Amino acid sequence: MLKNTLKMFVCILLCFFLFSCSYVEQSYADELISNVWYAENENETKVQLSFTDDNRAELKIEGDADNTCTISGVCVINETSFVISDVTMAKNISIDYKLFGNKIDLTYMGQTLTLFKK
Repeated sequence: MLKNTLKMFVCILLCFFLFSCSYVEQSYADELISNVWYAENENETKVQLSFTDDNRAELKIEGDADNTCTISGVCVINETSFVISDVTMAKNISIDYKLFGNKIDLTYMGQTLTLFKK
């Protein structure tokens, strides 16, 4: 009797430990900010989107020496878009995004740009 009770107790403990593991689903916003995103086109224009731990974002677009633009500032993110508040430009730039594994589509003013994880 004691042997059967002990076996049942061990089985219950094993089941408890096996089924108590949990999976925390990462949100789109978490996936977005935990990576650096990058693209380069045939004209050698480079685009990089990155985020810092202090809720800031930087979108850097590099063409030739005369065509470089950096948008950076405090960033607010939800599951479909993010807004960068750039004080130097005195603008809030809102960009929609869609994640597809290792790539992301950014949409701004009807134009879409695809970036990849760096």
